[in-house]
Amino acid sequence: MWPWIKKYRVLIVISLLILIPLFNLSTQFKSAKDLKWYDRVILWVTSPAQNAVTGMYQGVVSFVDTYVFLVHVKKENKRLLTENNRLVEIVNNMREIEHENSRLRELLAFKLRYLPSGVTAEVIARDTTSEYQTVRINKGLDVGLSRRMPVITPSGVVGQLINVWQNFSDVLLLTDQNHAVDAIVQRSRARGVIKGGVPPLCELHYLANTDDVQVGDVVVTSGIENIFPKGILIGTVQKVEKKTYSVTQNIEIRPTVNLSKLEEVFIVTNFLKVQLPKDIFVPEGAKHP
Repeated sequence: MWPWIKKYRVLIVISLLILIPLFNLSTQFKSAKDLKWYDRVILWVTSPAQNAVTGMYQGVVSFVDTYVFLVHVKKENKRLLTENNRLVEIVNNMREIEHENSRLRELLAFKLRYLPSGVTAEVIARDTTSEYQTVRINKGLDVGLSRRMPVITPSGVVGQLINVWQNFSDVLLLTDQNHAVDAIVQRSRARGVIKGGVPPLCELHYLANTDDVQVGDVVVTSGIENIFPKGILIGTVQKVEKKTYSVTQNIEIRPTVNLSKLEEVFIVTNFLKVQLPKDIFVPEGAKHP
């Protein structure tokens, strides 16, 4: 018998695969009370196989549905991520434009009110290799600039032009040791010369030991050297050191302009037209004259 089954096993399996569905289909239209004993026997034998096939089919369908859903979700996540990155870039650009517009409005208002003769320029580079403290601006001979012209912002002195080319110029910063500007302590009217110190600080030189200078005093340009207009803020006194046997004082000045964050500046082309009120620059916490 077993050799016969082994010989015709393929035919038997195919017959069962055909007959079992036909039988199940026929029994679906019968009520439980109409089933014959052989129907019940066949159902009892075929139910496990049928349940297994049905479970396998449902599992395959569920897996395919889940896979298709996950593929769709992955594509949607990728699209949303790209869109989010684009929106973040737009928001950042808008914020940067807003900040730039605010600075330019402040600079323009300052120019229109106090400095009728001058040029606005943008900082395009900073010298980090040489021994000089300089920045480069995007204006030059093309707009009438020349060496030694003063460079300022609404916050105060930046420096002066040292090199001028056709379309750009170099600005020697206030904190450079080669830069000097005549200055006055606004409160006591004591006069000295501001020179670059250890960045970001400057030093006030040539004040007698008896001159009245205190921490928090405001220091402004004197206008005597015919480079900077009179009364432009330079900085505030941060440290005063008097030595017993010295005729001068050691005075440190913190510039009111953050020279490490310069973006736009103003070059005064004719300071003789500039008329600044004494209270135009009053830093927070500074001592009034």
